[in-house]
Amino acid sequence: MRERRHLRLLAGALGLLVAPSACIQKDGTRYNPIATVVGEVSVEGERATGLAVDNMIQRQLPMIRDPSVLEFVNDLGLQIVRGIEPQPFVYRFRVVDNPTLNAFATSGGYIYLHTGLILTASNVDELAGVVGHEIAHIHRRHYARMRKRSQLPDLAVSVLAIAAAIATGEPGLFYGLNAANVALKLSYSREMEAEADESGGVYVARAGLDPEGSTGFFERLLEERPGGADSVPPYLFSHPELEERIQARKQAGETLHAIGDRDPQWDRRFWDVRARLNWLIDNDRNQMLLEPGWYTATERSEGDEETQQLRQVQDPRVAYAMGEEFLELGDPHAAVTAFRRTVELDPRRAAVFYRLGLAYKAAGDRSRAVHALEEAARLAKRKVGVGARAAWELAKLDFGVVAESGFAEGSGSGETPGGAPRESFAEDTTRIAWWCRVAPRFVDYTDTFVIRWRAPNGVVQQEGSGERSGRVYLESQFDAATPLAPGPWTVEVLLDGDVVGRSTTRVEAPTSGPTR
Repeated sequence: MRERRHLRLLAGALGLLVAPSACIQKDGTRYNPIATVVGEVSVEGERATGLAVDNMIQRQLPMIRDPSVLEFVNDLGLQIVRGIEPQPFVYRFRVVDNPTLNAFATSGGYIYLHTGLILTASNVDELAGVVGHEIAHIHRRHYARMRKRSQLPDLAVSVLAIAAAIATGEPGLFYGLNAANVALKLSYSREMEAEADESGGVYVARAGLDPEGSTGFFERLLEERPGGADSVPPYLFSHPELEERIQARKQAGETLHAIGDRDPQWDRRFWDVRARLNWLIDNDRNQMLLEPGWYTATERSEGDEETQQLRQVQDPRVAYAMGEEFLELGDPHAAVTAFRRTVELDPRRAAVFYRLGLAYKAAGDRSRAVHALEEAARLAKRKVGVGARAAWELAKLDFGVVAESGFAEGSGSGETPGGAPRESFAEDTTRIAWWCRVAPRFVDYTDTFVIRWRAPNGVVQQEGSGERSGRVYLESQFDAATPLAPGPWTVEVLLDGDVVGRSTTRVEAPTSGPTR
């Protein structure tokens, strides 16, 4: 009976892998995340694949949901990511409740840290070194490069390994299959692991943290636990040249140093999170409700007077009301502080995370907005009400509404929307055509888009709906009686009042005539 149940669970998990193959997109095409990974891989394909795997992991593996822990790992990760912007992905940092010393990344910006790794690191620099390594795998698009080399077994075996471990209740199976999978790609992953080592160290240094932290961490692991593969993270034990990689990090550390003054908040917050994680594990909990007296060192010492006043609020309803008032007054930064306090006091309300996400979005913090909105969608469970609104905001922030765009002469050649493509326009131009290809998820909403034209001085010259061209294209044209002002002309695409796309072209300045 138990074996049959395991087989049913495994079949269900495999269904997650196969089901997308029958998915019809809004543009009428068929999309399969697994099939996409053969040959060239688009950013959209990586996002979709990462989302599919993340959904399975979050549903099946024990995750830490404590807002303070997740806020710390996201803040640390985003501090490192900030040095390599702009990015095509929104990075997510999850915490898996597992005592093994492991961290792994999937395509599209998803990074998972095990509690065992966080609790074993002796300082924030050691943890940052591992996080930087995983970020480098994504930033260097190692998944896409592996697929381009037709190394499809990596993704398939990794997902199958997760599915098998879930179905059998044997987490060790995942690591065994993962190790076998590493062996399959040994010939080229040495290059990528070395690249992740080098790039990750640079990213950590740019974040103002010690890039040599991870070197000390791995050396200590080898000294304290010489048992081999089960003792260190899989991405380290995947090669016999571990000592060489550590030595390479040491050599890089001779010239690579943290940039700028070190922010002491990282050390305080690291130890606070370690203590909080230990409490959660000892009490078999995945999150903690804030109890009177539980104030971290960071909370006691940081922030302006307004923030300090919020720290004294003990009723989440009061903090929530303050957040709503700040949003209404047009102060999203203060609203973020108030809603964060609400979450600290009661992390169980989808509506609070939703409002926090909107506050982050209004403050221009896309990554943290995504993190908060994901929590709102998860807590809401049903895709109605807050859950539906959070999912809609997530789609706009994460996947992008405009897939590609450009400018044209406006002659309507029939092959390219708007006519022959142009990067710039002559000084006597009186007409500019603009076009975009709408991302599949938003094709049904094209009629609600607003197209706004801005002149070089920033003034809006035209605003209204565009004209649909076929199923997935949208066009707009700007005509004037006299030549257009020289300089950059910008087209903005708005959905729900939010700017979801922006394109810029240039009208050349008049050239002066020959001097006599």
